[in-house]
Amino acid sequence: MQLAELAKQINGEIRGDGGIEIRGASSIENVATGEVTYVADGARLEQARECNASALIVPPKLADEPALSGRNLLIARDAKLAFA
Repeated sequence: MQLAELAKQINGEIRGDGGIEIRGASSIENVATGEVTYVADGARLEQARECNASALIVPPKLADEPALSGRNLLIARDAKLAFA
């Protein structure tokens, strides 16, 4: 599934490449290329910056964080719920 399709399913906004393929989801500790994970708060920004996720689901309050610059983001009002 492409990131753009996932965004439609969760009613989220894309920042980055909506055409990337997402094959699954995983926790931020175990996420791999081709997967999506979520970042619910600022405490995980460093992990998010360094993880292998192809995209990150984030709440609007984190969307402009410098640590996430250049990452594919799926912005959702409730990132944790969107991930579920």
